[in-house]
Amino acid sequence: MSNYRDLYKHLYDVSIDDWGLSLEAYGSLKKMGIESIGDVVDLYINLNLGMISLATPPFFRVMKGEIKQRFIDEDYWRYVENYPGRG
Repeated sequence: MSNYRDLYKHLYDVSIDDWGLSLEAYGSLKKMGIESIGDVVDLYINLNLGMISLATPPFFRVMKGEIKQRFIDEDYWRYVENYPGRG
């Protein structure tokens, strides 16, 4: 994953603080230690690979709803879909 992270370093420079998320979505990400768009990409990749099981149902609702739609609208979803090794 480090090569992927190096290749898309610019995503880690985009703070979620500037994204205008709802309080629920913003709080959910902050509780998971998410600070940047790159961190959200990493989280989606780990969720899709079944590597994260500690998230709560409200967190999954936010990730599947507002945040995913925002990723699609702003063309960040392609980084999740194009992750090497993603089935």
